[in-house]
Amino acid sequence: MIPRTSPSTSATQQPHLLHDRRVDPGLRNLDPIDVEPRILPRAGLEWLNDNGYINPSAESPFAFLRQEASRTSRAQRTRAAASLFASGDLLCRRRTRGGRGVVTTGGVLERSLAILERPQARLRFGISESGQLPTMREFYLCGNHLVSSFSDGETAFVGEPARLEDVLACLVRHLASPDLPAQMEMICMMPQLYELVTVLWKQQGKPLTEPLSRAEVARLLPDGDRRAAGELLASMTEAGVLRPGDRGHTLSPAYRHWLGLAWSDSVFEIERGEPDGDGWGRREQDRLLFVGPPGQRVLCEDVALDGGKAEGSASGDQPGRGVMLLSRLGGSDLIRRLATLLRPVERAAGIGRGSRFGRAARQPRFDVN
Repeated sequence: MIPRTSPSTSATQQPHLLHDRRVDPGLRNLDPIDVEPRILPRAGLEWLNDNGYINPSAESPFAFLRQEASRTSRAQRTRAAASLFASGDLLCRRRTRGGRGVVTTGGVLERSLAILERPQARLRFGISESGQLPTMREFYLCGNHLVSSFSDGETAFVGEPARLEDVLACLVRHLASPDLPAQMEMICMMPQLYELVTVLWKQQGKPLTEPLSRAEVARLLPDGDRRAAGELLASMTEAGVLRPGDRGHTLSPAYRHWLGLAWSDSVFEIERGEPDGDGWGRREQDRLLFVGPPGQRVLCEDVALDGGKAEGSASGDQPGRGVMLLSRLGGSDLIRRLATLLRPVERAAGIGRGSRFGRAARQPRFDVN
């Protein structure tokens, strides 16, 4: 799993916030994965929790409010609440119209907090590109809407609700591979073969286009056995992995292209978790790992060959003999695999209906979805 990196946006720099997107039509079609979330300070979170606007479950990114005492002063919380009211973000804001009290909803923030209060599933997007720091984006799912959120215990970063279908379309754009040659569809490698090629080329710092000599292989074997090195090169040549030449053995073009993607340091991983009573559980099939730079993404997975479970399976069965499969997913296959992972969750009764974030409310709230 790619390590998390905390968002770097400061409290005074919030590009593409909710107001900006309402007034600028050009910002409404921004990528829901890349749009910067808004920032809620600890004082605002504590005020919302203390006054019944949120009642986070154990799976909520705000669950720390359940176990920890308030860290901010009453004055800080009051100022934070005043800011939420002034911006119109707080739900059930009261106005006077013609001598009558009128209740208006707070809009986007209300819907986001309703989902984050009691999420039903979590999606993690781990993204790493060569030369850049890896990032982790967490999205929480309720019904068929997702909200991105992250909290370090002091500050919460809260996105706006996005429909699953919009996130799915966004992921298809991120993970499509139009820049790959048409003939690159898939390749299978036994784990031992992949590890061997990794040792011979990647761990030695050799470019994939460079040839490999018998002497180089012998130096990696016990006692520098040149005969065993020759037999190893011959078996890899027979398997179609290597090609002999005047300067030594080179990787065949097919393996060279696929290994270049696997070793590119570009990774896009999606993982789904659902509450299991002890955090977020994950089934083995609820994970997709893509390798290769943008425009050349390919799916990387372990596949069992003998009907058993491939190594790394969540099952307690004996591991089966498996291969590493790299495959280019076409449009329909890519959509199908992503849609299975981004499946909606049937909303539990009471979530987002007639309650103020899990507590009794005087006025009914609108539907989260």
